[in-house]
Amino acid sequence: MLELNDLYLAGISRPRIRHINLALASNQLVGVIGANGAGKSSLLRGIAAVEPHLTGQIKFKHQDWLGLSHRQRQQYLGYLPQTETPEWDVRIDELVNLAAQYARPRLNEHLKTYELLELKERRVSQVSGGERQRALLARATLSEPQLLICDEPVSGLDVAHQLTIMQQLRNHARTHGLVLAAIHDLALAARFCDRLLLMHNGELVQSGEPFEVLTEKNLAHCFGVQAEWFCRDNGVGWIPTPLQAIKD
Repeated sequence: MLELNDLYLAGISRPRIRHINLALASNQLVGVIGANGAGKSSLLRGIAAVEPHLTGQIKFKHQDWLGLSHRQRQQYLGYLPQTETPEWDVRIDELVNLAAQYARPRLNEHLKTYELLELKERRVSQVSGGERQRALLARATLSEPQLLICDEPVSGLDVAHQLTIMQQLRNHARTHGLVLAAIHDLALAARFCDRLLLMHNGELVQSGEPFEVLTEKNLAHCFGVQAEWFCRDNGVGWIPTPLQAIKD
């Protein structure tokens, strides 16, 4: 569904993306992980076609993705950037429906999915940061995009809403297409993602299932932590558990 060929993005002191080649199938939740400055956001911004200096080729459903017009890409794409502050102090339901302009019954059902229905008449300035984050994600998913890109979608959310949003992202992937999400919490990434992309210094270190990527060696190399896997009593739900930082 999505192919990346020799993606490269220059930076001030070093490349932000270093010659990434990758093919991703549909109906997957793909987590992009790595330490701060690893290139996660740059990669997602490049795929979302908001990095003007990106070189290489991106194919989406066998189309030249970067060759499409902005309007053509918007037919497929939903994008939640790392930081976004709405320009206008509009109501939550207006913010969510800003681009799509769906009918009220469809909008209300979508607001309910993201636990925003009771907040729909409040303005952006009247809700918390976590509630605003959920509203922005609801806006990104309202049109049921086939390619959904989310940069830290659970940032600023409490634990319960982190779990809810991750499940919703997985459901979206199963139903509508491909979801790529930058995730800092490795336990959430391991639990919910079908595939992980491990970034380090702009390079794609490894791509694969969580148990293949989150090895002790990779965690030590890319995050500088000693870690082990922990399994719940019922034998499922393996998660990587950092033990301590590795000192030079």
